[in-house]
Amino acid sequence: MKEPVRGEIAPKKISHIQFGLLSANQMERISEFQVYRSDLFTMPHRAPAPNSPLDPRLGVSDKTSSCATCKRKLTDCAGHFGHVKLALPVFHIGFFKHCQTLLACICKTCGRVLLPEAERRSFLRQMRSPSADALRKAGIFKRVVEKCKKASYCFECKAVNGKIKKIAGAATLKLVHERYSGRNGGVEHQALVRAMKTALAHNREIANHLDKAQEDMSPLRVYQLFQKITDEDAVVLWLDPKHGRPEDLLLHNLLVPPVPIRPSVAMEVGGGSNEDDLTTQLVEILQINHSVRMLLAGGGQQQSIMEQWGFEQAQVSRFINGELPGSQQHYGEKKIRGLCQRLKGKSGRFRGNLSGKRVDFSGRTVISPDPNLAIDQVGVPLQVAKIMTYPERVSASNRERLKRLVLNGPSHHPGANIIRPSGDNAFTKSLSYADERQRRKMAEDLKLGDVVERHMVDEDVVLFNRQPSLHKLSIMAHRVKVMPWRTFRFNECVCAPYNADFDGDEMNMHLPQTEEARAEAATLMGVTSNLVTPRNGEPMVAATQDFITGAYLLTQKDVFLTREAFCRLAAYLGDAAEHIDLPPPSIVRPHQLWTGKQVFSLLIKASHRVDCDVNLEMEERNYSKAEAMAYLCPQDGFVCIRRSELVSGNLCKKTLGGQKGGLYYVLLRDKGAEHAARCMNRLAKLCGRLIGGHRGFSIGIDDVMPSPVLLDLKRVLLEAGFSKCDEQIRLYETGKLPLKPGCNSLQSLESELNSVLGGIRRKCGEEALQKLPWHNAPRIMTECGSKGSDINISQMMAILGQQSVGGKRIENGFVNRTLPHFRPESLFPAARGFVPNSFFSGLTATEFFFHTMGGREGLVDTAVKTAETGYMARRLMKALEDLSLQYDDTVRNSEKTVIQFVYGDDGLDPAKMEDQSALLAFGAGDHSLGEHVEKGKGPPRRKKARAGADRPVNFPRLLLQTLATHKAPHERPLSPRQIQAFAQAAVESPPFQRLLPQGHKFLEEIEGFAADLAEALESLLVFLGAPKDDNLEDGYRGLLDFDVDAVRAKLTALTALERRNRDAVDTAEERRGMGTPALGQAWRETVQATVFNLARITESQFRVILEEALGRYNRACVEPGEAVGAVGAQSISEPATQMTLKTFHFAGVASMNVTLGVPRLKEIINASKEISTPIITAALVQDRSETAARVAKAAIERTTIGQVARHIKEVYAPHMVYVEILLDQEAITKLHLRVDAASVRMAILRGPHRASVLKALKERDVLYDPRHPDRLRVLPPELKEGRAGNAVPSERRIYFVIQALKVALPAVMVRGISTVNRAIVNKVEGEEDRYNLLIEGYGLADVMGTPGVDGRQAKSNHIIEVERVLGIEAARAVVGTEIENIMQAYGIRIDTRHRMLLSDVMTFKGEVLGITRFGVAKMRESVLMLASFEKTTDHLFDAAVHGRTDAIVGVSECIIMGIPIPLGTGLFKLLHDVPKPGIATRKGLLDERVE
Repeated sequence: MKEPVRGEIAPKKISHIQFGLLSANQMERISEFQVYRSDLFTMPHRAPAPNSPLDPRLGVSDKTSSCATCKRKLTDCAGHFGHVKLALPVFHIGFFKHCQTLLACICKTCGRVLLPEAERRSFLRQMRSPSADALRKAGIFKRVVEKCKKASYCFECKAVNGKIKKIAGAATLKLVHERYSGRNGGVEHQALVRAMKTALAHNREIANHLDKAQEDMSPLRVYQLFQKITDEDAVVLWLDPKHGRPEDLLLHNLLVPPVPIRPSVAMEVGGGSNEDDLTTQLVEILQINHSVRMLLAGGGQQQSIMEQWGFEQAQVSRFINGELPGSQQHYGEKKIRGLCQRLKGKSGRFRGNLSGKRVDFSGRTVISPDPNLAIDQVGVPLQVAKIMTYPERVSASNRERLKRLVLNGPSHHPGANIIRPSGDNAFTKSLSYADERQRRKMAEDLKLGDVVERHMVDEDVVLFNRQPSLHKLSIMAHRVKVMPWRTFRFNECVCAPYNADFDGDEMNMHLPQTEEARAEAATLMGVTSNLVTPRNGEPMVAATQDFITGAYLLTQKDVFLTREAFCRLAAYLGDAAEHIDLPPPSIVRPHQLWTGKQVFSLLIKASHRVDCDVNLEMEERNYSKAEAMAYLCPQDGFVCIRRSELVSGNLCKKTLGGQKGGLYYVLLRDKGAEHAARCMNRLAKLCGRLIGGHRGFSIGIDDVMPSPVLLDLKRVLLEAGFSKCDEQIRLYETGKLPLKPGCNSLQSLESELNSVLGGIRRKCGEEALQKLPWHNAPRIMTECGSKGSDINISQMMAILGQQSVGGKRIENGFVNRTLPHFRPESLFPAARGFVPNSFFSGLTATEFFFHTMGGREGLVDTAVKTAETGYMARRLMKALEDLSLQYDDTVRNSEKTVIQFVYGDDGLDPAKMEDQSALLAFGAGDHSLGEHVEKGKGPPRRKKARAGADRPVNFPRLLLQTLATHKAPHERPLSPRQIQAFAQAAVESPPFQRLLPQGHKFLEEIEGFAADLAEALESLLVFLGAPKDDNLEDGYRGLLDFDVDAVRAKLTALTALERRNRDAVDTAEERRGMGTPALGQAWRETVQATVFNLARITESQFRVILEEALGRYNRACVEPGEAVGAVGAQSISEPATQMTLKTFHFAGVASMNVTLGVPRLKEIINASKEISTPIITAALVQDRSETAARVAKAAIERTTIGQVARHIKEVYAPHMVYVEILLDQEAITKLHLRVDAASVRMAILRGPHRASVLKALKERDVLYDPRHPDRLRVLPPELKEGRAGNAVPSERRIYFVIQALKVALPAVMVRGISTVNRAIVNKVEGEEDRYNLLIEGYGLADVMGTPGVDGRQAKSNHIIEVERVLGIEAARAVVGTEIENIMQAYGIRIDTRHRMLLSDVMTFKGEVLGITRFGVAKMRESVLMLASFEKTTDHLFDAAVHGRTDAIVGVSECIIMGIPIPLGTGLFKLLHDVPKPGIATRKGLLDERVE
């Protein structure tokens, strides 16, 4: 049985892991015995040979045998190590680079480090500093290596030292010391020549090779040198002598891994076995080692020994790393799985077996929808319920029930599969093999404490998951409902968090095995606990598709129901099991009829017994903004719910879907998750049965059949559009097309045509939607938002529109044309992918081909994007996984480094933020009220709330809720001045002051809300006729003194008086004359009082608002332990999967496009040094003047001679040859360039990035006559003669130089910034006559310093450049704004707190670090975390060499080591103050008394 995680009784915990190197002696101590036999089995019995790699003392690989060392079976014995004693030392391939680096740092004679004594001591002190972490030590070691490599002789023994090089392409690992070359190599070379004098005399060929002489650094030589390194020098070289001396980097002994990790697999035929790659490699190593030993013992030839030694080196390297770099792979030879291959990669030990594991008690099958299930239920197939079991312990309360389950056995549900009796010697009983009599006996024998593995039953808690698990809502807890058939079923409202559809998707289910796990899953992971996404607080679990359609149809104005129909629909809400209060009918005569809106009111609040008063006002999708009539909207598009009663409005996606401010959101925030979930369940049942069993809803070919009117309209639109396109093409061909800013003529044409053709499809879609009857199925779905859009209807009925690939019209696929069906150079719409047909009318062959091109781009983009976003999500999660909120309100990583002093600057939870889009209005703020009170004057308009971003309290909605639920009819209203004074006093009270400093913005919002409320109230009172003077109390006293009873009595009296007067008059003229001034004045006063009593606020109401606001703020604070890093990583990476093809966005002008989507997000997260579209936005000092903008543009944009010259031509005169440059003065003046012949001459002679032929020019070679300021002559320079064999005659040489000049001169920059490609004068969006510059390229500092540019307002989208120019804080701000710009382009909302956290993580080290393997390595020191990320073995080898320590405090490390993670409930520690027992003082021997 699974047991809950409990700590040991004794306080044991792995405190840290120490990495280091094993010496030869330590390997022998670890080992059980020396392995020296290369034959694996003894014949004829094929028993494992003793002292071989399969010796039973190393462990066993089958379940029946026992280990010869510990006598245990495979399940209890992990195996034991052996060792191979190598005849000669070899390099360890994992430490080879470290060996090469160390050799470069030490003297190759005495072994001392190549540093002067003073520097050596300085570096030693820095390395031993307690504050030096791994990152700092790496920087110190880098400086040590750089200094040592520059040393050419030893400061201790004065011996010459050269470079250490690896021999590239060698069959094995070889290092050489270039002792005889370099600065001081001459002396050593002469000594070598003297030593070789005798050999040179006998063999003259040796002389030819002496120049290439090198010292061979064999493993034996390196081992001897490393032994000479002192412990102090080892510390300077970032080694820890306690955990590994330098000589331990080489192998004298090779550990033989235990047999269980390299098991033998028995063959089915022949009785043999297949051996693991490691075993096979060990056999080869043993054979070669034996050969080397024999050669050494028998005095073999040196060449043979070296060959075998090299071969042994290669085989040992392959044993450690099967993908030996640089080794020659023979054809057909497969790479072996060495030790490195078993650790790294997706299926390696770290990622495949330690960070993630396969689990039991899980199931997987296809999913299907079931609206009859509650949103927190899941339908489980009976077959799955019988197999997935839960271990329930027998107690007095459940013994009888478990007895019945045991009697049912494994084949009848609900039943049981296994009984595990309590006690040490008890054995497990399987019910699969027991008959009915045996099961009955087992049931009777059940004792308290026994465990019964029973079937899954209804109401069990399971975890439900769909991959890819992109955010925490991809796995949630559901309650089981066991059902027939073969699929998992759940309510369609829960599709969004899983991103599931029912086209064959499969999902996983896990059954928690302990009571603690069940409770934790139900509480923290339940669907009702996760209705909103932590990305921005929007509801993820909400109504979808048919539910929205059904609600829209039911809440139409013309839906009336008889009593029977109304009661039937009301019964559907709760399966006829709920008490429902039948409301009074809307129509009483001639028949009692109820409306569909009344059904929906019951859905929110079924009876008076339920405390669920909801108040909501919002504009729906079909609200007519042109009319702006609110409740009286002709389309019934203004939703008003008062005290849970739907007063007006059709319910569409904005109200019922996953949007802030919708019905479910208001229910969740005001009444709790249970009410929101209950409302969703009722809606699913009601709409499912309404559409399926009563009304029906389907789509057919007649729904998309275009009417003759629509076809005529389409023809007119196409003719007008095509004629406009033809006109633009004609202007382009004649060169008269007006150019757009920053565009050439073709780009301007394409921009214009795209605009015209896009307008045709848009207009066709709008007209098609308007011409459809209101009962048309596509129109209903589009209007209510359940599915589809105007474009879908347009493409089905009217026109498919322009097909695009890469954001442009179809490019030429053949020579100068898109398809052979069109003439060359065709630009008209049909030839570039415009499709005037619809799906209804059918496509021609060319149109179909163009359509498939656009479709293919979407498919390819989806496939590529999936891989990109998956990898991005993994990197983000690894970098942010261990960030959490601590008890001091800071955000820290596992090493306790502060990332943020306050999370998001306010410490609030993004999931609990409310939208701020509500309107500030009073209870009866009807838009048309003015007509009833004073003709020509309307009431004060509603105003938006002040806060722009999502904040913890939506004050206007809270006001609406309070006024509707806390009437306070007999209380005196507050005046505007009193409201502000009351708010000020509340803000200064202790409960609110305790929120400071984080809550300062919240307190400002309270004061701002009170000011807005006072202003609205004051304007309403003035509108009602109250005098406005300094003493507000006196001016409003007449209105303030009214109470509800007085108003009601006056209304009754006036109504009766008017009725009596009207009844006493016969004619209409006389009746009109009855409107006496006295009666009119009485009515006016009464209306004023009535309005004010409805639109007033009392002290108790305002106190309720403040108390509720304070409570919401406190609930919105992030709790300590919250894994803000993991949630932030998911919130940024999960929406990236929704980013579709829109790769480029036009930054203000048609030609200036900015990379968007996944490519841009990747650039930001990688902190790329080079980005695809760097753009600087420069504000101008004189931003109202276009001339000033063009002058600044001219100073910034790179301008070359080729752009400002009329001609650059070669001149061959009798007396001289030169290149003449004639400047275009007209163009220079037009472009506001400060360029003349003198400045061009200086650019040619001294400009940056010049060609070599220009660098050879002297002052006398560039001639300039002040009388002709637009002309220059460039003479050919006097170039040096080439080599003797390449001499060119003088005449021909001059010709070639002239041609080189003619090519180089047009590219010489005469004005602007060299790194700027172009600059465009842009009109600021939304503001007339204001200009700024959009600059494509780098050079922010140069742009800021340009005259005319306001440097304080200059911005760049290049993070690294911003960091270099403006500093780390500016770069931090740019990261957040750039991510926000990307998300806004796709309509994705991410809370600013997540963006801030990412930008802080990327910059908290004082430099911008990308979320890459290099950046993450600088952020974190944990070896296990880095090894589980990327480059697994490299991190492990580095940690071993440098003697690193891993404290096991982060998420990855704790998962790998099986230690509770210090996040959430694992963060806090409980301390128990144990009282000390009293200890009696011992008496002396003589003081003791005998009683």
